[in-house]
Amino acid sequence: MAFYLPVGPQHPIHPEAILLKFKVEGEQVVDVDIDASYVHRGIEKALEYKTYTQGLYLIERICGICNVAHSTCYVINIEELIGKEAPPRAQYLRLVLEELARIHSHLLWLGLAAHLIGFESLFMLIFRDRELVMDLIEAMTGNRVVTAYNVIGGVRRDLDDALAYKIRRALERVRERTRYYRKVLMEDPTVRARTVDVGYLSTSEARELLAVGPVARASNVKYDIRADDPYIAHDEVPFNVVVYDTCDVWGRVMVRVDEVLEAIDM
Repeated sequence: MAFYLPVGPQHPIHPEAILLKFKVEGEQVVDVDIDASYVHRGIEKALEYKTYTQGLYLIERICGICNVAHSTCYVINIEELIGKEAPPRAQYLRLVLEELARIHSHLLWLGLAAHLIGFESLFMLIFRDRELVMDLIEAMTGNRVVTAYNVIGGVRRDLDDALAYKIRRALERVRERTRYYRKVLMEDPTVRARTVDVGYLSTSEARELLAVGPVARASNVKYDIRADDPYIAHDEVPFNVVVYDTCDVWGRVMVRVDEVLEAIDM
């Protein structure tokens, strides 16, 4: 017998307002109806009345967590449109910031995942170590959340030797901690009981639904835009595309853990 479980639009686990109506049969979620219209801000329309430079300030505020990705995409496209390419050093600085943002975003996701499965101590440990990366982002850009680092044609700040040394030292600590978390996530029975074979998304379904990012790569879809359609300096910095074939929540967890380690190596 099926029943419907509404979650939202306001709920403690949601970072913003969204309504999820789950159709559940026993412990199996068989369908979900998503209503994400609660926080529409009309950014697309607002951009029609802004200059390219003014538009950057709006783009960075689409999402605080992933503002670096949004602003990088925006400035790259504007630069291509006006025929102005950022110098090589600026491209590498963009890459450094983007990978720092990837690390903090993945650690945020992993911490929240630990919280949602009831592993509160792991949640707090991961968020503690995420602060090391947030401090690096602040030192590099002057801001913790909306970095305001990218500009059309380059970046706002350079990176001196002292800060480069600080970044390397801090990332060594993050690497050590992430390896520990990887061991816990691979071996802990609580984690495995609540993630293995949960939220199954087959490879064919992932392709059909146009899944991207870690969700797709955890379903054995070997696609990473940094490798398949390189931008900034990704074609000059080697890295491995992390892929798992488990097609479940555990795979999505492990993809993110391994991508943190790859980002540090880069």
